[in-house]
Amino acid sequence: MQINVMSSILALVAASVAFAPQTGATALALSSGAGTAAELASSAPASDPKQLKQAEAEARKLQREHEAAERKRLADLHRLYGEGPYPDEIAAYLTGKPEVLQPLYKALFTGGERNAVLNFERLGLAAMDQGSWQDAEFAFDGGLARIEAVYAHNKQAEAARSLFHNEANKDFKGEPYERAMAYYYRGLLYLRSGDFDNARASFKSAEYQSTVTEAETFQNQFAVMDWLVGWTYTNRLMP
Repeated sequence: MQINVMSSILALVAASVAFAPQTGATALALSSGAGTAAELASSAPASDPKQLKQAEAEARKLQREHEAAERKRLADLHRLYGEGPYPDEIAAYLTGKPEVLQPLYKALFTGGERNAVLNFERLGLAAMDQGSWQDAEFAFDGGLARIEAVYAHNKQAEAARSLFHNEANKDFKGEPYERAMAYYYRGLLYLRSGDFDNARASFKSAEYQSTVTEAETFQNQFAVMDWLVGWTYTNRLMP
């Protein structure tokens, strides 16, 4: 029974070493060592405490080598890429994304929150151009969520706007016309799916965004949004 438990431990160590992201001679040495320890555990008789002790020591040695190699790998990545994201993280994020949109997804992933709204909008427009409608909806929803945190028409956003105005280094949220156009494009996506109510709400939000800055509000001059609000309401009522 004791040797079966030890075999399981060594098998787990061997698996963790084999699947860790190692390269070159380090990976070869570690995987080779893991095989030796596993073979030793499987062949050691349960009544031979000496071999069992040797197998336990080999397992601990392999674990230490694996942990040291992982620390070195992370230190090398940190030296090359700072705090990240690292190449394997970027590759994992891009998996399954449309190839033509991957450069924009990469910019979104590596750009962080500071330029998230800008990168979401660029991704959304490119996705619409490619007919990748789900990607477009994802992108504009992501950008608008960040815009509304500061520029929504409510008391919480007004308070956030006051703080945002006083920050020295601001995340990009866009000029009034840029924010308005983000809502406009989201409205078009709603229209495409036949959702007239949300389309109308998007066009009304676009109208509002064209009037508000960090410090003041202006009279609406985006007349096409008024027309679209009325048009979506009228078409919603049509059979």
